[in-house]
Amino acid sequence: NQFFAQHVGEDRTSVYRNMRIAKYASAEDIERYTPSRLDAAITFVETKNGGPLKGRNPIDFEKLAFPLVREGNTVTKTLAETTVEELREAIAQLKGRQSASRKASPVARSIDALVKTSGVKGVTWSVSRRTVVLRVPIDGLAKTAAALSKFKVPPS
Repeated sequence: NQFFAQHVGEDRTSVYRNMRIAKYASAEDIERYTPSRLDAAITFVETKNGGPLKGRNPIDFEKLAFPLVREGNTVTKTLAETTVEELREAIAQLKGRQSASRKASPVARSIDALVKTSGVKGVTWSVSRRTVVLRVPIDGLAKTAAALSKFKVPPS
């Protein structure tokens, strides 16, 4: 980090983010959408792709569409119509669906079943090692918590 700060004038995270953006975006894209929004859009594309893209593949950011859950309904927005936070929500929703659809583990199956019994729309979640990350609409928090209170760690 000290090297980057001393020789480049930015921290290591910013340097790598900027290199990643330069790999996929044009100067016009960077000016139009901002680096933070482009970085989130690239993360969405890579998540949907199942990992980093190979080689230098320019992304047509104007044609990207992002599904967002609003009041239980899915709406599709373009990159110009989204905020960084909305893009992060779309990524979380995508990761939640991928985790549920893959049925990666007994824990994932159990959480998926309980979340579905709550009847709350727009709940997304992911399991990483021994940690669960939930994103729950505020108005559905009590129902989701009640459903998840029945969770028991499945036998390994």
